[in-house]
Amino acid sequence: MILFTVLLGILFSFGLIIITILNSMLIIGIYYFFIKRVRAYLSLEKELNEKG
Repeated sequence: MILFTVLLGILFSFGLIIITILNSMLIIGIYYFFIKRVRAYLSLEKELNEKG
């Protein structure tokens, strides 16, 4: 029973680590995508202003 509890604790800690890594990847991905979109929009606006 003690061995089972220890195994469960190890699996739980690994699960928490994996969830944390996935969350940070998701947050960084959204942040990066947003910055990329804003940069593309600004460069497009700059080009349109130069042509006009």
